[in-house]
Amino acid sequence: MLFRQAEISGARTITLPRHHDERGSFGRIFDRDRFAENGISCDFVQASISRTSYAGTLRGLHFQRAPYVEAKLVHCLRGEIYDVICDLRPDSPTYLKHQYFYLNCSDNEMIYMEGSKNPLALSCSV
Repeated sequence: MLFRQAEISGARTITLPRHHDERGSFGRIFDRDRFAENGISCDFVQASISRTSYAGTLRGLHFQRAPYVEAKLVHCLRGEIYDVICDLRPDSPTYLKHQYFYLNCSDNEMIYMEGSKNPLALSCSV
């Protein structure tokens, strides 16, 4: 796994290793030790998956305040995702900045956004 700091404070891109052979491919999408080595302390309490039926659909805008904040890990299993992060935390060095990502099922990349006391917004569309 290759972890890179994104432009937004608390966000990272994660490139996943993929091993291929005649049967297909295999890859690890989570490794607590590797995440910890890269400064990500994880205690995931929920994992969700969404499926969007039509291209061009706005999937959602996620805005959470304490005590409901949670870290997000976004990965594309099929098709493509245009993912935008906007930092809405007034105490953040990247307050009001945004960054976008194109994720697709072939790139083996994920986006991680830390949970915090103040909100970090995310919108996804397929």
